[in-house]
Amino acid sequence: MVTLSVAYIVRDEMAFLPASLEQAEKIADEIVIVIDARSQDGTLSYISGKVDDERYKVYQRRWDTGALQKQYALEKCTKDFVLFLDGDEVLSDNCQIIKDAIQNADFDVSSIRGHHFIYSLKSEDSSKEEHLWEARLFRRLPAFAFFGKAHAILRGYEGFPNPGVYPLLNGVRIFHYGYVKHLQKIIDKFEEDLEKPQLTDHTPHFMFRWKDAHLLGTFPVKEYVGKHPEPVLKKFNIQYWDDIKYFEKRTAMEFKFFADVHFIIQEFNPKNVLDAGCGVGQRVLVFRIFNVPAFGFDISVFATMDTPLSIAEHLRPGDVTKKIPFLDEFDLVIAYDLLEHLSEDQITFALQNLKASGRRFIFSICFEGDPNWERDSTHKTKWSRQKWEEKIVSEGFKILPVPASLPFAHQLVVCEK
Repeated sequence: MVTLSVAYIVRDEMAFLPASLEQAEKIADEIVIVIDARSQDGTLSYISGKVDDERYKVYQRRWDTGALQKQYALEKCTKDFVLFLDGDEVLSDNCQIIKDAIQNADFDVSSIRGHHFIYSLKSEDSSKEEHLWEARLFRRLPAFAFFGKAHAILRGYEGFPNPGVYPLLNGVRIFHYGYVKHLQKIIDKFEEDLEKPQLTDHTPHFMFRWKDAHLLGTFPVKEYVGKHPEPVLKKFNIQYWDDIKYFEKRTAMEFKFFADVHFIIQEFNPKNVLDAGCGVGQRVLVFRIFNVPAFGFDISVFATMDTPLSIAEHLRPGDVTKKIPFLDEFDLVIAYDLLEHLSEDQITFALQNLKASGRRFIFSICFEGDPNWERDSTHKTKWSRQKWEEKIVSEGFKILPVPASLPFAHQLVVCEK
């Protein structure tokens, strides 16, 4: 019979290690664990309690890099195949597939599909269509070794497959719970309160519902729209908090972007376009779809660098009241919902910068009396159309008629220098 070693490198893994080992024991002929003795959460004593099971081989080694730690564990394995798991990973209930697959394996290395949970047991990471745990199962051959610093990467013989082309072991899954370890605190509180009913006015039935609501992400919540204290943002190294909140509902590709761009091209036939205050770049993308070279900038680093539209190379972070990050003079400069977000003293600098960057201009402005003025707390300058036009003319622009075909023509100012 072809045999299997299941190997771990661990430190502070008590949240899910018992569940992981329970599944591993179903298929392992040998379980090799390398633990960093600096572990503080009871992992060491828990593993020490496994000494009566002769399959367990436990070693202590101070953590250096993941690759060196895994290589050390690999050298302690003695069976035909090796499966590496992390302490926060648990095999699916049909894990016997692994043991069956290696009996007549035509592969030396295999990857396994997985599920990566975020926030709760019902929230799976959707940033990828599927998650693959690459090269987790492999034949124990002298040529195999781990390399790397940030990640332990398995290397092998000449012709060894590149990542992404390893054969997949179908059916079985690895469940990753590393980002829901905080749920252990919910369980601890739940079990403590059940044992000491005098500490709570809640019935056991309520406590079970409370626990499940936290674990399954169904606890009643509402969106928090304010800002966390700076020390908290600093503690968790959260950048661009204001931008994240502002742009989270401003990333959709709405029909209005296609309508705006279609009629702009029809009326102006621009050779190229600069979108000032482009946000995540919806109009930039649509211009490019219509084969018009377009670029954009926005004061938000988050919006331009983390745009979900795959056009970051055509966007730049930049402040319209300072130096614009594109040096060319553009045939057409558009600024939608930008100027009213500036204070009165900033508007002069912004208009001068824009004038230096283009030949023709379209400004979309929320004029006084527009209901959207009151809905957006980030608007700073509340002027009538007449006052806006007077200001624009005073900075050297010539006002042109607004083509009636342009969507939302009532809020547009078209001009040239």
